[in-house]
Amino acid sequence: MTGASIYSLADGAHAKLESAQWARFSAPASTADFCSSWLALLCAQVDRPQGGLVLLGPGQDGSYSPAASWPDASHNLLHLGPTAQATLQERRGIVHEGNSPATTAAILMVGYPIEVDGLLHGAVVLEIKPRPESEVQRVLRQLHWGSAWLVDQFRRQVVTREQQRAERLSLASQAVATALQEKPVRAAALAVANELAGRLGCERVAIGFSRHDSCEVQAISHTATFDARSDFVRLLAEAMDEVLDLGQPQVHPPLDADAVGGLAHAALSSARSEAGVLSRFRCWTTATRLAC
Repeated sequence: MTGASIYSLADGAHAKLESAQWARFSAPASTADFCSSWLALLCAQVDRPQGGLVLLGPGQDGSYSPAASWPDASHNLLHLGPTAQATLQERRGIVHEGNSPATTAAILMVGYPIEVDGLLHGAVVLEIKPRPESEVQRVLRQLHWGSAWLVDQFRRQVVTREQQRAERLSLASQAVATALQEKPVRAAALAVANELAGRLGCERVAIGFSRHDSCEVQAISHTATFDARSDFVRLLAEAMDEVLDLGQPQVHPPLDADAVGGLAHAALSSARSEAGVLSRFRCWTTATRLAC
């Protein structure tokens, strides 16, 4: 019986790992997943990398936070922070000399900014072993070349957001135009509810108005008349009141795993065979079984 050499086994494992990274890169589940696979593939192309870090932002407070690290999240990369900060501030390739916190050996830290149409989205920093200036420049060129993938990814996200914004504006304009076609308030509310239900693929859309710190249901899509004392209408009104009390939109089931959902929205969902429920204030609209 013959066995493969240790070198062929190592090469096979490396090929499988790289193939898995390409699969993640081609069909990422999230921005973090894309950055993680991209960084792993980049480090596979760079000669003797010791570590890598991708920072993205800005957040609401204007800061940039780690989105991916290499070889893994447990690898200590805090010493790359000053190089990342300098890269973000100067918006150009940066090379710093330093020492590894683990071995105190000399290292080089190479940073490169990620910009899309003049907007700074983050930075990439690699930790590499010392090498001649010509080879350092080669690493910078690899970063510049590789960052095009990140730029393309973020440009796609910008285009998607603009398309979504245009769709929302179109929907709002159509809703206003629909409302203006009817003079009675209830008729206008019903027309808007029907329009939203059709455009958003909802099972039901209800519109209510706030009166004396509570909401009164004015219209339910595809329903000419309804009994305000019925359980369904009562649950709708309570969901609207909940949004009024909390002062923010409510979604059930919550979009985030750690988000706290509203009790009234949970009750409405349960009564409608666990339908999804979305409510927002200002127009006091509640939609159930939102398909989009």
